[in-house]
Amino acid sequence: MNKKRVQILNFNCTFGDGGIPLLDRFTDYFYPAITCLEQRVYRNSTYIFNDICIYDLNGRFVLTGMLIETKKVVNHTKYDKIEEEVHDDNQKFEIQPVSYFGIFLDNHKMYYIKNQGESPSVEKFKSTVTYALRQYRKSKNAEIRKIRSAQEMWEAAEININAIPTKVLENYAELFQNAKKINYLRFKLFTKNASDWHGSFFDELLDTKSEIVSDNPVLNYPNPKNTENVGKLIAASNGYAETSLKITNEDGDIKKFVNDDFQEQTTVECLDVNDYHEKGKDLLVKLSDNPTLMEVSDFAQNEYEKHKPTLLKYYSDIITKIFKGDE
Repeated sequence: MNKKRVQILNFNCTFGDGGIPLLDRFTDYFYPAITCLEQRVYRNSTYIFNDICIYDLNGRFVLTGMLIETKKVVNHTKYDKIEEEVHDDNQKFEIQPVSYFGIFLDNHKMYYIKNQGESPSVEKFKSTVTYALRQYRKSKNAEIRKIRSAQEMWEAAEININAIPTKVLENYAELFQNAKKINYLRFKLFTKNASDWHGSFFDELLDTKSEIVSDNPVLNYPNPKNTENVGKLIAASNGYAETSLKITNEDGDIKKFVNDDFQEQTTVECLDVNDYHEKGKDLLVKLSDNPTLMEVSDFAQNEYEKHKPTLLKYYSDIITKIFKGDE
């Protein structure tokens, strides 16, 4: 077995200006778009989703799969053992690294695991999901135009994925060791997912955004003095905003922190087998006890229970039941 780094993230997907939440459009929009995508080509890389599954993990539905990136890399140098010298090489060869993901449909939190250093990043995952949804929407709207239907056009989806600041939740004082001053604290907010947000400070801000029909607002706090409350505010964002922090230390060194910097390093043992489907299933089981992934608010649970019968109706033939402890 070998250890892989795990990113624990908030997966926020909404549709249209009204912020229709993911589960409202999962069966007719999100899932078909992801599974219908043939490929996304960007620059010198091609991206595809593979092994998309829905698991029933003790009553919790989880969407899992892999993102595969095909790209060519160049080896610029080559070492000659006989001559003990380095020579130009410039050989091109193709690699296809993968990343694993799992999205919990009751709380919209997810894990993301790069299989190797060259594996596609979270940003590439977000771009590929966004592309799949955009292409699916274009095809549906083209059908509506073709038959001149009075049906409303499909609205655009918005995807935002942010790290959950678990490090700040545990010990925010660690961020401000040797800090002379905080230059700024900024939050970029995005359209809320109704099943994820309920009764928080950020919830109120996003309600205002919806009322005035604004683009995603940026909340800026210049030179805040109270480090304790700064830490608490970062923790309260809970992955629902893109967070950035700039600090000047006592020695004059300037440090900038964004998203992943607020998160504890988490690792998981990956099965040393050649069956990547089994690897993905095993990773889900091992991460099912992660406290952040397990946390589901009462509001989110109620929303999930409302949609669960529909999910069962559409996907009962493909949902695989697994239980904690299965290997």
